[in-house]
Amino acid sequence: MPPLQPIDRRSPSRAGRTSILLSLLVVAPALVLLLSACGGSKPAAEGLEMYVVDSVDTAPQIIGGMEQVYALTTYPEDAQEANAFGTVWVRAIVTVRGRATRMRIVQGGHRSLERVALEVVQQLGFEPARVDRGPVPSEVEIPVTFPPPVPEEEGG
Repeated sequence: MPPLQPIDRRSPSRAGRTSILLSLLVVAPALVLLLSACGGSKPAAEGLEMYVVDSVDTAPQIIGGMEQVYALTTYPEDAQEANAFGTVWVRAIVTVRGRATRMRIVQGGHRSLERVALEVVQQLGFEPARVDRGPVPSEVEIPVTFPPPVPEEEGG
């Protein structure tokens, strides 16, 4: 049996670099799949380094509460003309910086109401969720309500 040769790690061969890159391309997605299947977190919007935490010590809070949602909500004219009203539920990821990302409609109705609901949630600021006193990304569902139009008084 021939003696073992030392490996010069300072300048890997081209074939060695290719082999390492191919290994990373195979292993990285498998690792992401494994981590996302663990149940404690799921991959989120800001790349592989961000995971949405399912179990938190403190849930995220809207800065200004639901009053802020009401203050930002406007009733689109075409929805008024269509006599559209109701509650649009928006699901979003709240980042560690307190911003809503990856927003999507969970339950909606009129397209204009859905558009305004997404705009409202986009404008909100949040106190992020916390685990062990540190901020973590988490998922929220926010209701944006559009009340039925008030009937006009008939004059007499």
